[in-house]
Amino acid sequence: MGRRYVVSALALLLLAGAGQAAAPADVSLCDISRNPERYVGRPVHTRADLIDVSPHGWFLEDRDCDAIVEFGGYAGWGLGRAAVVPVYSPALNPLDEWRPADRQIVAGVEGGWHSSAIDTRAEYRREIDPRDNNIVSERTVISLGAQLASFHVAGSADYNIAEGAVGSADVTVTYTRPRLSVTGGARRYRPYFSLWSLWSAFSPVPYNAVNASADVRATDRLTLHARGEAYRYEDAGVSTALVPDLEDRGWRTSGGGTATLNPRWSVDGNLGFEHGPGASARFADAAVRWAPNAAYSFDVHGGALDRPLELRFYDASSLWIGARGERQFGSEYRLWADVTLVNDERDRPDASASSLSQFRIRTGVSASFGSGADRLALPPARPTRR
Repeated sequence: MGRRYVVSALALLLLAGAGQAAAPADVSLCDISRNPERYVGRPVHTRADLIDVSPHGWFLEDRDCDAIVEFGGYAGWGLGRAAVVPVYSPALNPLDEWRPADRQIVAGVEGGWHSSAIDTRAEYRREIDPRDNNIVSERTVISLGAQLASFHVAGSADYNIAEGAVGSADVTVTYTRPRLSVTGGARRYRPYFSLWSLWSAFSPVPYNAVNASADVRATDRLTLHARGEAYRYEDAGVSTALVPDLEDRGWRTSGGGTATLNPRWSVDGNLGFEHGPGASARFADAAVRWAPNAAYSFDVHGGALDRPLELRFYDASSLWIGARGERQFGSEYRLWADVTLVNDERDRPDASASSLSQFRIRTGVSASFGSGADRLALPPARPTRR
């Protein structure tokens, strides 16, 4: 079929997000252009960062009718790091004189190639300071997803052009069967900072990790899951003569299960351990859920967390118990409220001992929109023998 050009009245206002852990793309520019009314005024995630869609400006996309090739561009004003406010907003006052005086200008392009088995995308983004036209950030990202029989492969990597450094990267391989899903992967995480930030004067040290997870449907009423990861920091290239044996690696593991007692009642429990440089953690939590129908659900939950701190004089421990209720509206919206009582103690044998015990009441509305590029496909249907 022939190729067509689509022009939509959209401007994408880019957020320089602070959460730089390697994460897959959630929404493509093609998704936004096809359903603009679902994204206007809402923050969504692309592979490079968080963006906010505003009904002004222009967005140009070039794609054929089968969505084989995709090309898009965006431009707008930058926002604060991990906040839907301008960088000079009073909410960011703790940054004080380190903040730029003007909002940054952001522009970028994204292209993709898609087929029934492979989905690949690349994105380039630059952010400049309008006062002196200096580059604030410049990065490029590439991601790939492929479905090969029962295996799903997904990977991504970014490169910090402004600093000339390789950024974060990840790859995962998932094997899916009707009652079993096993995932193995590796990732590299390197923190990212805008050039105007004080932190850009430092040289962040990346860490490399390998991980594995599994979900097993043991019976029709019992599902089990487990996850483990081991990581190691790269050499910082600094002298530590006073403390020659600093730890540079760690591990974390967790597991649990969900038991469905009947269509209305279910029980969930989890247990985890973590050990890393400077601290460790042990936690356990459980929840009982009651769903009288598809629209309403209620649960009671509780847990415990113990965090011995190697580089602090005290240890921290927490106990909590709470309740939550939800009202589902269709498949995209839900209204929820919860209350939680937290008992938090910092064990220290002097007057500096502290406690963060608190009582929390929260309520909100959650909306789900867009589609994930790395969302696993359902396993192929299999006929049953009669």
